[in-house]
Amino acid sequence: MTDISGTFAASPRQDIAPLGGNVDIKASFQTVVETGETAPATALARINDTVARLLFGPPDPASRSLSGWSWPGPPEGSAFPEGGLTATLSGGRLTLQGRQFFRTANQSGDGALLLVLDADPAKGGYIVYLEGKTAIQPGGLIFNRAGFQFDELILSEPLRVVPLGAVGAHILRQKLVYGTLVEELLHAALDYGIVRSFSAAAHSHITTRTRAWQGEALAKATDDPHLVRRYGEYVATRHALEELITEARDAVARLTPQAPMEAIHQAGDAVAAARMFALLAGRLIINGTLELLGAGATSQRYGFDGYWRDFSAHGVAYPPRRPLEKIGRALVDDSKREVAV
Repeated sequence: MTDISGTFAASPRQDIAPLGGNVDIKASFQTVVETGETAPATALARINDTVARLLFGPPDPASRSLSGWSWPGPPEGSAFPEGGLTATLSGGRLTLQGRQFFRTANQSGDGALLLVLDADPAKGGYIVYLEGKTAIQPGGLIFNRAGFQFDELILSEPLRVVPLGAVGAHILRQKLVYGTLVEELLHAALDYGIVRSFSAAAHSHITTRTRAWQGEALAKATDDPHLVRRYGEYVATRHALEELITEARDAVARLTPQAPMEAIHQAGDAVAAARMFALLAGRLIINGTLELLGAGATSQRYGFDGYWRDFSAHGVAYPPRRPLEKIGRALVDDSKREVAV
């Protein structure tokens, strides 16, 4: 067992990163969309940074730079989920063990901030600073796209550390639910940013390079009513996606630090539907448009394969929190509503 000396004595705090108090949801959403159009990996890092601000508070200017953060998944019902890091407080120090998903920071650094649950959910959790990167296990790139990978923080043996602070169970549960909701919303924004950038590039290609089908007596591809009709379907789908995720964004932005859990649940329904539709619509738009552009569009010199890889890698690395069955169940039976988005 590794032991980091020191002591800790404090009662659980309720003031760490007030709920939604230090993040402009609409501005963060727009930043992710615009950054995702040209640099999806950077947009992903911005998502991690935004959620970290919600969970840990603004960064301390005097603190050293971080390689990233780690926090558990959202609670299901009244209990915390199995898995993730767990902590036991004894003698002013924590004993940490387990493994937890790791989010990479926008800028490289040394050390990581962890949000860890107490082994007893009623006791809440703790914020811990972990020096160095030896416990961080980077995963392989998905579809060879930078930034999209499964990174984990793994403690192969128990580690004793001094926590930076404690968080009471009630506020911790609320923070994890709200933080997960914002995280899911911003992932929908990244999906949309990739789709919007792809659509702009595809529009240029389809109007200047795509040729009419062989055997058709047409001067250009855009004279083909079948192509125009199909392309119109994809444009309409993109507009529907924009409206849906904007509605979800506004629902989250309306939440206040005093928002009851029921209001968070309702916003979560909107976010879950928007994220799922973003994936469905994105696949339809990208795959279907590539068919219309013709075989030549698959050449790497045009870069359309990059959009497909980025969009697909994002969906694999960060799949929707709530599967379709749970979205449907929430609509037909309110008693089955999930806390997590």
